[in-house]
Amino acid sequence: STTVGKLTVTGAGTFDLDLDEKADVSAGGPVFRFAADAKGPAGQLYKKGEQADTQTVQGMLDILATTLGVTRFVDETPTPEKLAEYGLGPTPRLKVVVGLKGTAPDDKERVYEFGKETADPSFVYARQGGKQAVFTLPKFVYDKFPTADLRNKTIFRVNPAEVSRIEIKGWG
Repeated sequence: STTVGKLTVTGAGTFDLDLDEKADVSAGGPVFRFAADAKGPAGQLYKKGEQADTQTVQGMLDILATTLGVTRFVDETPTPEKLAEYGLGPTPRLKVVVGLKGTAPDDKERVYEFGKETADPSFVYARQGGKQAVFTLPKFVYDKFPTADLRNKTIFRVNPAEVSRIEIKGWG
């Protein structure tokens, strides 16, 4: 996640996030903001410039980095008809593009394409952008993206170095 500058998801869920390099990251990780207005899975609206939930975005990036282990290879050189059968062509069911910053010019982004469920509904067809091979992945990897609630859930932020006491009053 330290080299990610952009996260774009299109298909079953559509949003575009940009890293806010000027934001204070001392409170829990990189800050991503919506690059354009978007609609969430439950109909909530995300406005351009609004901050996305840091933990949710971090979880999405982590699942791509750590759990993208191929379950099994299905087709090394699929035809266009086979790609359509897998839900990957001509347009994939879901496409995730991770834009990288500060990397080699030939390694500026990673593209992941997700297709239909396999005969076993706990797996989906997938492939990495720019590569031919189709493989299967656990469906929970796919599910992380179109259903993510990206609303910023932070009510207030406190820098512990600047606080000597906090008093919270309630009613009841």
